[in-house]
Amino acid sequence: MKLVTRSLFVKVYFWFWIITVSIVCVLLLVNPLNYAAIHTEPLRQNELDNFARFSEVLSRVLSNRSQPLLSNSPPKLTRKRYLYFYNASDGLTIQNKPLPINIDVSLLNDINAESPMRLISEQFTAIGPVDIELDSLNYAMFELFPDKGATLGSQITLAPLWVKVAVVIFVSTVLVFFFTQSFVRPILALRDSAVEISKGKLSSRVKTNMNRKDEIAQLCAEFNDMADKLERAVNNQKRLFRDISHELRSPLMRLSTANEIAANMASSELRPYLNRIETESLKLEGIIEELLI
Repeated sequence: MKLVTRSLFVKVYFWFWIITVSIVCVLLLVNPLNYAAIHTEPLRQNELDNFARFSEVLSRVLSNRSQPLLSNSPPKLTRKRYLYFYNASDGLTIQNKPLPINIDVSLLNDINAESPMRLISEQFTAIGPVDIELDSLNYAMFELFPDKGATLGSQITLAPLWVKVAVVIFVSTVLVFFFTQSFVRPILALRDSAVEISKGKLSSRVKTNMNRKDEIAQLCAEFNDMADKLERAVNNQKRLFRDISHELRSPLMRLSTANEIAANMASSELRPYLNRIETESLKLEGIIEELLI
């Protein structure tokens, strides 16, 4: 099939991407309603190895310190890093330095994982947790990246399941409704026109949009062309029947007149035969009348 710019394939493909992009955009718009969510992703092996080595070095450095880790005395190892420590038993939290923006790091307090992973929220990205001893207490340590929030894909993932389902159902229903109307309207018009033709209204036609050039428009045009040919064929048939009836009525009338004259002059033995001729003539005239209806 020759692919034209207004074919059904192009329209379906075009509307598929409209629906997909619309769903993504709506999900991104409603996602800010849910800030208290964290999306987790596994770390790549090299990231996992680097974070493990860093935590081991930091553990050794902190074990040799005589002072606790305070924001005003960060070690050189952590000067360019944002670290967050959380003690689950006492609820204690420590940061090696203030965060540049107001970030709700308490979202990390409920993270309980056997191995470090990437933690993505609307406000930051973090790596962790890893167990580390600090000031004679066990803490879960996270490395924060305040300038790296959720990506587009992660923002959609952060949305609650019911929001995703509701957005998909609502957006797809609305857009598919408008999309299918371009198919439903001409199909209904085809059905209505077919019903009218079946009832004898041969002049019924499908009203087509002149700007439409797809397969449905071609179907409507072919249907109208078929209806034109059918109407011409039926009209020609009626005209033929009228001509035939006219040609038959003249001899039948003459036959009936001659039969009536003969009946007036015939003997009683011939009258039954002449009456039979009259009866058959009337039957032929009735058949001609039925053909013209």
